[in-house]
Amino acid sequence: MIAFKAIRARAAKRKGGEAALTSLLPKVPPQKALARVTDDRVLMEMAQRIFSAGFVWSVIEKKWPGFEAAFLKFDPKKLNFQPDEFWEKLTSDQRIVRNPQKIKAVRENAAFILDIAKQHGGFGKFLAAWPADDQVGLLELLGKRGARLGGIPASTSSASSARTSTSRRTICWPACVTPASTSPAPPPRRTSARSRTS
Repeated sequence: MIAFKAIRARAAKRKGGEAALTSLLPKVPPQKALARVTDDRVLMEMAQRIFSAGFVWSVIEKKWPGFEAAFLKFDPKKLNFQPDEFWEKLTSDQRIVRNPQKIKAVRENAAFILDIAKQHGGFGKFLAAWPADDQVGLLELLGKRGARLGGIPASTSSASSARTSTSRRTICWPACVTPASTSPAPPPRRTSARSRTS
């Protein structure tokens, strides 16, 4: 297995040096800011990453106000009480990308967030308290307990690319650092992304 130091050095060389590489990485929010992130913004960010997988970001960005409306502003408590009919109607809702599996993932992740929030007083507090040196453990938890949060969606949403400091927590979502945020930040660009329409 290649050591992370070697991977980091290679990335720095390709990007023009350590400073250039660091400038491309997301800013690490203070632990207090992460603890204040509300559950609706956590679910919003999870949904944004899930729905953007396989799409050019502009497709999702254009539709995002529709996502916020269709999914009740991503309030996990409200969504948790919605009947099956609510979720079935979303599969024909033109305001969003009508992918049944991804819609189902929002429902399951709302329940997941509520469960964690009940135990820790909020999903943001849970993330802020997670050990800074256990990125892999968090990704494993997201993959096991969350829906469609394994692999790339989990790593890009929970870590927003990669851990750049072992002394600070980067288990966060940049768009969620400001609790009032309603517009998600674009996901990391991938050259293999293809443009699709809903």
